[in-house]
Amino acid sequence: MWNGHKTGVFESWTETQKSITGFPKPLYKTFGSKTLAEKAFAEGPENYRDGRFNKTIDLDAKLLRKIGKPIELSLCVDAACNGKGDMEYQECG
Repeated sequence: MWNGHKTGVFESWTETQKSITGFPKPLYKTFGSKTLAEKAFAEGPENYRDGRFNKTIDLDAKLLRKIGKPIELSLCVDAACNGKGDMEYQECG
């Protein structure tokens, strides 16, 4: 919540609603990751106006040990041959 009765990172929609109700032009975004929400709040809304960020998640220590530190907000592409020799691409994310 960048602009509301109260600003900051909220952990529930109920808390967010209290901050936006009756506030002229509130500015907020939903994030699936508290870490990313805190980063976005600190940086400001400019880089987060477009796009959906609610599918990101915080990774626990066990998973981070297994996979290493991921590149956040990265893009992956899955490519396969359709059997006719043509490549097919599908965006993951």
